[in-house]
Amino acid sequence: MSTTTISSPFAAAATALAPGALHKLQSQGRARLEQLGYPGPRDEAWRFTPLAQTLTTSWQVAGADADYPAVPDFALNGYRVILRNGRVDLKASKLPEAASVSSFATLADAPVELNQLFAESAQSFAALNASAAVDGVVIRVPAGVTIDAPIHLVHLMAGEDVSAHPRHLIVAERGSACTVVESCFGVGTYVANPATEIFVAESATVNHVRLQQDSMTATHLGLIAAQVAGDATLHSYAVSLGAALSRTEIDVVMTAPGGHVGLHGLYSAKDKQVADFHTSLDHAHPDCTSEQMYKGVLDDRGRGVFAGRIMVRQDAQRTAAMQTNRALLLSDDAKVNTMPQLEIFADDVSCTHGATIGELDEKALFYMQSRGIDEASARSILTYAFADEAIIGLPVDVVRRYIESQLTGHEEGMTA
Repeated sequence: MSTTTISSPFAAAATALAPGALHKLQSQGRARLEQLGYPGPRDEAWRFTPLAQTLTTSWQVAGADADYPAVPDFALNGYRVILRNGRVDLKASKLPEAASVSSFATLADAPVELNQLFAESAQSFAALNASAAVDGVVIRVPAGVTIDAPIHLVHLMAGEDVSAHPRHLIVAERGSACTVVESCFGVGTYVANPATEIFVAESATVNHVRLQQDSMTATHLGLIAAQVAGDATLHSYAVSLGAALSRTEIDVVMTAPGGHVGLHGLYSAKDKQVADFHTSLDHAHPDCTSEQMYKGVLDDRGRGVFAGRIMVRQDAQRTAAMQTNRALLLSDDAKVNTMPQLEIFADDVSCTHGATIGELDEKALFYMQSRGIDEASARSILTYAFADEAIIGLPVDVVRRYIESQLTGHEEGMTA
């Protein structure tokens, strides 16, 4: 990894004081960040992701007092936790009784699982998150318990030249089930750097959704890491609609036979937006299955990046893994870079990957117009028809409808 040793633009954040539960995390993060530095221009993993402006701006710690955007009317018929500039507002939250949901700021001691998945990560921004996290949400679902409605983490950001680094931990114990939705909104110019660790125990099921619609002058550097045990299921849905520059890193390890992982992603980039997805899926044991479906819609001078890595280890026989990445270009100036990577060391496997880049079907567009549908509406319908495959299984209908409204231009709040 090629790194740069420039002085940290997040130096102020890296020295922020955290509650007792995060003191050790901050110390670990600072040490790791000193080892890694920040990605440099020759770092292969970042060569399509322009970081220069982010790394040459001085970002201050985002304070709690700010003029936040209004909380969207997300009537998910579920539970809600509000975070303002990375800090949990429990007074504005509605928490489930069947699970333990708490703020790191209220904990004296850190959960044993904290930072297990990111401690050795080669990602600089995972280390940055650890060094600068001052709060976040801990969700622990007891064994055998199914949470009856989504738990919604609402990230709100506001400010100029500020940054926030919330850290979340989701632990689904044996045989439990839950759905967690993270949504990210903001106003101003800022860096949002959320990191979420997910532990899915034996026979448990976790649905995790992250919807990023940050300010169009913001930078979003999001990280998700998961560990999936035997006969467990994880479905991840990551949707990127906002931010001038967004990058989502998803790293999953399957730690016992019989697990299933579904990674689903959708991004939309227009004007000069850059939307970047990097995934890594480690089949470390036999008899596991996985599927990845990522789609991008690019207009104007928007740029998309997808890099998907599948590792099948020597003992991971009878693995079935599928990866698909497709991009729709709506402009001659739009660009996409796609980099699938399969590393297979077992012989009894079924692994496929495919990547396609195309434009709207002109025949379908002409047909719809000949039936009285105006061109703009026809384009919206075809665009959503293309994108829908990536989110059709998203388990929260109101979130899926909201995403549809953003892609088609028909405004709709997230109401049930």
